[in-house]
Parts: sequence; C-alpha cells; structure tokens
Amino acid sequence: MLPAQCIHCEKPLPRDGATGRVPGLRHQVTELPPIQPQITEYRCHRSCGPECGKETQAPLPPEVAGDFGPNLAALIAYLTVVCRMPRRGGLALLEQVPGIHLSLGSVQSSWEEVGVAVAEPCAELEEQLPHEPVINSDETGYRTDGEKCWLWAFVASIFVVYKVALTRGAEVLVQLLGSIFAGTLCSDRYQAYFSCHKGSMQLFGLTSNETSSEFRKSQKPPMPSGSAATRWRCTRACSDCGIVFAPDQRSVTAPSHVNS
Repeated sequence: MLPAQCIHCEKPLPRDGATGRVPGLRHQVTELPPIQPQITEYRCHRSCGPECGKETQAPLPPEVAGDFGPNLAALIAYLTVVCRMPRRGGLALLEQVPGIHLSLGSVQSSWEEVGVAVAEPCAELEEQLPHEPVINSDETGYRTDGEKCWLWAFVASIFVVYKVALTRGAEVLVQLLGSIFAGTLCSDRYQAYFSCHKGSMQLFGLTSNETSSEFRKSQKPPMPSGSAATRWRCTRACSDCGIVFAPDQRSVTAPSHVNS
C-alpha cells in the first residue's frame, strides 16, 4: 500500500513504488477461514452371481472405519480429554463452529474409538520409561466422574506419559519405572519417590527465603542411600549450580552465593 498524498506539503506522491520509498508500517490481521465439513460417501454396489444368482456386496475400503475421519475423531478426543470439555459442550462447539451435527452418543462412541486406537502406542511409551536416562516426575489431584484420583506426569527427553491412578503411593512408580530405576529421577521430595527410587535423584523445592540452615533442616526424609551420588539442585540464587553430595551425607554446606 502506498500513500497518495504527502501529509506535509500536500503534493501528490509517486505511485511507481520506487521513488522516495522507505520502510513503513507492517500490520497483520489474523482470521479463520470458513470451516466446512467434508463428507465422503462410499456406495457399495451389489452384483448377482451368474450361476448361483446370489448377491455380493462390495466391501468398504480397509482404511474406512467408523463414521468419522481421523481429524474429527482427534478433535473430539482433544476437546474431551485435554480441554476436559463436557460431552454436551463439545457437541455444541462442533455444531456452531464447523457446522457438524452429531448426537451425544456419537461423540462418546468416537471418544472410545480414539482410546482404543492410542492404547498400543501409549503402552509402548510406558514400556520405554524405565530405560530413559532422566525422568522428571510430579503428581497432582485429579477428578474423574466425581471420583478423586491422581494425575501423574513422567517427562522424558522426547515424550511425556500421563497416568491417572487412584493412589499417590509409590506403587505407581513401581508399576511404570520398575522396582529399581537406573536413571536420574527429578522430583519435589515427596515421600513416595524416596521409598521407591534408590539411585540418582535430582530434587527441587528450595524457596528464595530459605537459608542454608533451613536447607539442612528441610532434608526430610533423609537422602536415600545408593551407589550413585545424590544430586540436589539449588534454586535459591543460582538455578543451575548442581550441588553434589555423597549418598549418605547428612550435613550440607551451601555455596557462598546461596548465603549472600
């Protein structure tokens, strides 16, 4: 876009786009294009056998399963699982935005089909967890159908495994990581991690108000024993100092920059 007239001398400006042209304002407007559902109809014809006279119907292509394509099924699963949107809320969104009219039962059926489809890759990721060199783990309260559960997160280098469990106990760690985890487990010093994991552990939780004395007192439960050193990360003044302790060391002397 080029201005037609100079706002200072009110003279016409050149329109060739080259003379006196300098970089100016760049303004972008983001908009969604109209979303229209795409419906593909498969017509499976029947033919009669030349000798028996019985009908044979053409089968659907192998890639056609169910009434919804993979993109729509993935969107339904995303709305109900990741966004935790009620089924009726997801149904209303599909009707108002892309104009797809479904029944409540169809939404539930599609959600269940996605669960079956991702069961195998999810199991493969769970099997890989015990072999990861470093895992960050945490857990939080979570409700499913009104029942209080716990949502566990296990963050590896290139993937994340979420596990909804009825307990916050160490049995969840044993189930996913095994009775002996050979890698480094990063946690927030919750008791379950100490009762399960005996190897290297990287712990987080030192607040900005804690002194070195308070830091020593906060070592509850005690550091676990093991063949490898237990690594604690100081997060008070230096987010990446990496203090290293012997397996059974009890006294802690904080670095000088922590006491300042």
